Amino acid sequence: MPSMMVAIFAVEHFDTMGELLNVLQSLCLPTALIPILKISSSANIMSKSFQTKYFWRIVSWLLASILICFNLFLFVVYLEELPNLYVGFVLGIIYFAFVVYLILLPLNENNTEPKDINIENLESYKVVANEIN
Repeated sequence: MPSMMVAIFAVEHFDTMGELLNVLQSLCLPTALIPILKISSSANIMSKSFQTKYFWRIVSWLLASILICFNLFLFVVYLEELPNLYVGFVLGIIYFAFVVYLILLPLNENNTEPKDINIENLESYKVVANEIN
């Protein structure tokens, strides 16, 4: 029902709403991308065999920073269309500070140690699984 109300009363503003949704989605992307890059680069979390290699780490961080810069540019262009420019710039500064915080935040790797898979433990799981079936 709320979507029908929006469709009825905001017909002339669909383009603006679409732009706003695109900007908001582009602002959400770094909050998912940065932790994934940090976790996949950690040897303690991913182990040495699955850790991202140095060359690909550099490439992925460069691509992520280009993407974040494009999103920031899109946000600034969208801010110029808003009636209250100062609120948008304050929110943009807060957002940029949050992205920098995500980048600089260290991973808590002390509690995680890579665990070796023990074949004997796997055999006991198979025995238990066979007993259940």
